[in-house]
Amino acid sequence: MDQAISSRMTWQFTVGGAVLLLGIVFLLNNFDLIDIGPAWRFWPLIVVAMGLSKIVQAENSLERRRGFWWTFIGLWLFVSVAHIFGLTFRDSWPILLIGVGISMIWKSVNPESRSHFAKD
Repeated sequence: MDQAISSRMTWQFTVGGAVLLLGIVFLLNNFDLIDIGPAWRFWPLIVVAMGLSKIVQAENSLERRRGFWWTFIGLWLFVSVAHIFGLTFRDSWPILLIGVGISMIWKSVNPESRSHFAKD
């Protein structure tokens, strides 16, 4: 098995296991079986970290754009969950439209992004 494929599978397994455990913890918290306190407000930072990791490990523009998208979504979730600037999901959803627009513009001006989609 190729080293890159092996490390990618290990990374996916590790991240998948972490997401699974977080889901169980949050579910148990919602059922009042455990109390995680105010720490739950910081869970979107895990999504941000995943996005930053993808950006750092990116080998091309497409992977970099996907990393930025994960980071953007994580930051939006954090702003909405923590009510930064008084924003909630109801108030902040247009930020997602801004992100989609930025992604579309990035894709249109970066020839490397278009060539990767043609190969898929």
